[in-house]
Amino acid sequence: MYWENNDVGGKKDCSKLSTLLEKYFEFAVKIFQISPKNVSACVKSKIQSVIADHNEEDFEKGCSLSIFHYAGHGVGKPNHMFHI
Repeated sequence: MYWENNDVGGKKDCSKLSTLLEKYFEFAVKIFQISPKNVSACVKSKIQSVIADHNEEDFEKGCSLSIFHYAGHGVGKPNHMFHI
């Protein structure tokens, strides 16, 4: 996931990691753009959605490994903070 304004190159970083994980490890990848509006609720909702889509109780598909990659600032900036 990366910020909508993409001021630190997060979109490119996510794209490169996505290519690596899909091409070499055959992982299904979903990239999420973080909007500056209602940030915490949107991020929580997206994470919960990914987890629900890969429910461990569906043993026919096997258990899932979920990786959440955040490409953004390490310190709080206005409109660039969320809490999970």
